[in-house]
Amino acid sequence: MTIPGPAYALMTAVSWACAVILFKKSGDDFDPVGLNTFKNVIALVLFGVTFVATGTPWGPAPAADIWALLISGAVGLGIADSLFFLSLNALGAGRQAIVDCTYSPFIVLCAFLLLGERLTILDAAGGLLVIAGMLAAVARRQEGSIEGRRLWFGLVTGVVAMMLMGIAIVAVKPILERYDVLYTTTMRMVGGVAVLVAMGGVHFPTGRRILAVFRPQPAWKFAVPGALLGTYLATLVWIAGFKYNTASVASILNQTSTIFIVLLAAVFLDEPLTRRRALAVALAFGGSVLVVV
Repeated sequence: MTIPGPAYALMTAVSWACAVILFKKSGDDFDPVGLNTFKNVIALVLFGVTFVATGTPWGPAPAADIWALLISGAVGLGIADSLFFLSLNALGAGRQAIVDCTYSPFIVLCAFLLLGERLTILDAAGGLLVIAGMLAAVARRQEGSIEGRRLWFGLVTGVVAMMLMGIAIVAVKPILERYDVLYTTTMRMVGGVAVLVAMGGVHFPTGRRILAVFRPQPAWKFAVPGALLGTYLATLVWIAGFKYNTASVASILNQTSTIFIVLLAAVFLDEPLTRRRALAVALAFGGSVLVVV
């Protein structure tokens, strides 16, 4: 049976939404850097197995391309994903899903600055809607309160994470077009794992927290399936979604993860689904749709 192209894109959104809920559960027990290292190592092992199983050729590639992919992974999968987990712990899954909508505007902005792609009025309008959605999501508590400061910390770290992800992937777009997707994804994952291991080696407390995640424990029941769904499966179906759809259709369907995350957070994390949050989701999701269209 042939799976329709849009189904892959929707599978990406659903698998990522489920993973975010699992990562939020894991974040109650794990350090963000440790959790990020854990899920990247699991994904790297699985990508290696996939390489062997599919017979995908490994290179060769010029040293400059390899270094670019490794640095891209270090920034996008190592540093940015760690900031994402910090933001997730501070904001909760529902609010973080709204901040995630800044990813599409950052992709478009980075493509304009780094690749010379055109920036339109709709792109600017979509970006403003996403910003309005974020402000509606977090600007509820008094600015001076402890919770208010925590929400703004989560907002800033989340936005920086999306910005770094956008820069990291757009900067290597010409390289991605020259090689097999599984090869480039695996090389970026190697870079992501390498920078996290280096951080643990240089900073002993961080290294100790990273090692603590790899000791078998009850919290693995959330962290392991989160890594399988969010870092491995979501990547594979994301690739398939872009292969069998136009980029705009795939991006819009991928962004529905925002809606799925907010609904799942209300059911499994007891996060309130208020009118303010519904408005924030509508604004941010609508803005991201304007950008990708």
